[in-house]
Amino acid sequence: MRQADDLLNTWLPDGSLRSEAVAGTNQSLRVLYRFAGSATLTVVWVTFEIPARGVKRLIAPCSGGWRSGRCGRPSRKTAAIWRAARTRYRARTADAA
Repeated sequence: MRQADDLLNTWLPDGSLRSEAVAGTNQSLRVLYRFAGSATLTVVWVTFEIPARGVKRLIAPCSGGWRSGRCGRPSRKTAAIWRAARTRYRARTADAA
């Protein structure tokens, strides 16, 4: 699937780079690149903030869930990751309210 986005890149005072999709397929996606290291080694941390709308599109081929028979049952590890993410999201939105 071909995707196109308009990105707004901003260098932060600490040397990090924030990239935000302001228009296009992945609108509202934010990526933060943080850098550390020395003359011989560079470490890059990348953090993605994906809007719920984007996650829903990502899993759309499995709409109806695994019980509908349209996609395979998730592994225990995958199910645990999704449960943890859902719990963190609920905690974050509860704090914001």
